[in-house]
Amino acid sequence: MPPLNIREPIFEALTAKLHDALVPVQVKAVSRVWKNWADMDEIQMPVVYIVETGERTVTEKGRPRALYLSADLIIYTGRGQQPEIVPSTIFNPIMDEIEKALASDPVTGVQDLGGLVSHCWISGHTLIAEGTLGPISVVVMPVEILTSASFDTTPGAFWFDSGELYIEPVVMGGQGTPTDPTPIKVGNLKGVSIEATATVVNLSSQFQVSMGKAISGLAFKGTAQIGVFDGATMSRVMLGQNPTATARALHSADYTIPSGGGTITVVPPNAGTYNRDLGAIYAATGLRLARITAGNPAAGQYKLAGNIYTFAAGDGEKVVRISCLYEQSGTGLEITSLYKGIAPHFFMVLSGTYDGKKTTLVLESVVSSRMQIVTSLEQFALMNFEFEAFAGPTGRLGTLGSV
Repeated sequence: MPPLNIREPIFEALTAKLHDALVPVQVKAVSRVWKNWADMDEIQMPVVYIVETGERTVTEKGRPRALYLSADLIIYTGRGQQPEIVPSTIFNPIMDEIEKALASDPVTGVQDLGGLVSHCWISGHTLIAEGTLGPISVVVMPVEILTSASFDTTPGAFWFDSGELYIEPVVMGGQGTPTDPTPIKVGNLKGVSIEATATVVNLSSQFQVSMGKAISGLAFKGTAQIGVFDGATMSRVMLGQNPTATARALHSADYTIPSGGGTITVVPPNAGTYNRDLGAIYAATGLRLARITAGNPAAGQYKLAGNIYTFAAGDGEKVVRISCLYEQSGTGLEITSLYKGIAPHFFMVLSGTYDGKKTTLVLESVVSSRMQIVTSLEQFALMNFEFEAFAGPTGRLGTLGSV
């Protein structure tokens, strides 16, 4: 029996989430019964209204439809008896709290309203009328919701969205059993592709058409695309090494050279330890200064001793941007060269849910064959890793099932 009550529980959950987040920070009410600001008194503000604005359906033959719900979060604020107050100082904190309330889960990378939807997020242009309506300001924040249920009655299980991916290290490269066998849930999973490829051998003769076919091999391969960088996952899955408790990071900052030249001591942030020089440039022009190892620097040069940079008198009072590496507490990867033949492998589970039906793929022995970090201008960077499954000593590759 298909679900007959999709929309109302979703908007009830959205209202409850925003109420719990906003009422404690002096918002008078969160309501789905909209009122015109002109019909209200300032004493009733700040107030937030949730107004449904439309729906969008994406349909493709052979697949259940995807239903998108749209709503506006309408914020009214007033200045009361304090006309000198900047209006945005009243509604900006409310907008921040809404952002926090609808923030993605740090593990799954989505806000699913307690499992009711695929995702709920702020999407589109936010309209702000700051102080243009007398003492009243209005903010309209658009919200988009992608549901994870449908009215379709097609038998069988569908898979919607990217799913959930779990990895458990089994054998570490050159280290035997991992010191930390804790399973890893891969965060912000963008998608996974799985491919089974058979190697077909033909029985040929003098005729054009083969007389028989046989499968000499079957390869199970896949690619996972991740939107976050997890040093522990990379280290334990691809490199087969346990992560370290320290990490190196880049530090760049502008410094003014003392009048008449002199020294600048670079102190990394977060109580970090200076590690390596990455050069200095003039902040105004971008031209690079030359590092020398002996003698006194002339204009356009610098000399380094530890984390102390020495500059010439001719560069006095100029601003330079110094870049360096530093070390601090974090998750690091010690990328070392292991002996040939060592192949760290792991246990992997990929699962997806749609309309209450769950499909789960379990691969019991998997190795990662390739890892890639892709950056792009004005886009979030992505990490891809490719993997291959094998049967291992038990001869069992894994399972695929739906419940």
